[in-house]
Amino acid sequence: RSPIDVELDKKSDEQRAGALSGLDFQAQGSGTHVFEKCISGEYLGTITLALLQTLAVEHPDAFSEGGAAAVRGMRSLKNAHASNFAHGESGKDAIGNLHNETLSDNDRTIIRSVYNSVVDRAALFTSVNILAGVVKSGEGTDEARPVCVNIDGSTYDKTFGLKERVQERLSVMTKERGLHIQCIGVDEAPIVGAAIAGLTGLAD
Repeated sequence: RSPIDVELDKKSDEQRAGALSGLDFQAQGSGTHVFEKCISGEYLGTITLALLQTLAVEHPDAFSEGGAAAVRGMRSLKNAHASNFAHGESGKDAIGNLHNETLSDNDRTIIRSVYNSVVDRAALFTSVNILAGVVKSGEGTDEARPVCVNIDGSTYDKTFGLKERVQERLSVMTKERGLHIQCIGVDEAPIVGAAIAGLTGLAD
């Protein structure tokens, strides 16, 4: 069977509510690639910070006084730092702007909870995106011949909890549809995929 390259949705008419509607996505064009931005490592930290700052403004009592001020004063939040923070790491190099002594234990719990929710949503969207390719293949109904799914990307591999949540959701989704998959990781997958796409195009 021919390989299927699962491209992220490029539509710009998805509706976003609350804090997410005000996020600045100018780096790749405002209002475009919205689905990609909801699962891209470049934006998971940004989304988390936007939600935290909205919470600090609308419900300041949720944080300690110092914690609310610290969150409101953050100008950026990298996904790598938020991921390390959720994993329980510490130190400026590891958690960036989240290395702040004014944050109470409760503040830290809230930050982790919000970030984990953002990652959980990213896992859901990623799983749906992958499942779409599996369904499109028309294969996978035979357990002895599962659909081979190559998942590539540092966000998937390095974001705390993301890989495990994607696998859990895929397990449930495929079982509900009587489908079978085998997830793998291929070295230099983008290069291999480009080569396969090129050869497939020539064959056609």
